[in-house]
Amino acid sequence: MSGQLVAWCVIAIAAIGAAWLVSVVLRRRPFSRWVAAALVLVWTATPYRFDGERFAPALVVWLFRLLLEDGANPRPPLAALVLATIGVLVVGLVIAGVSWLRRRAP
Repeated sequence: MSGQLVAWCVIAIAAIGAAWLVSVVLRRRPFSRWVAAALVLVWTATPYRFDGERFAPALVVWLFRLLLEDGANPRPPLAALVLATIGVLVVGLVIAGVSWLRRRAP
């Protein structure tokens, strides 16, 4: 097993655990619960190619470029995170809208 595969497996397990914790905390708010859990998964698991051949989570690359690397441009990984966030919110709103329409129909 390569080191990168092990790292992504650890990230996936941690992301699933964090999403579960968020869903437990927000259990009384069903829509917020699922959107927040999906956002945790997307923010921690969105891959970003950071050096031309390797991938890392876009959130980690953004934080490193923003806080630790002098002269590095943090905007590309942030753009990936924003697009992924918009995608999750659009899907969540569509699901909520369809659910609302189904409940309202006679």
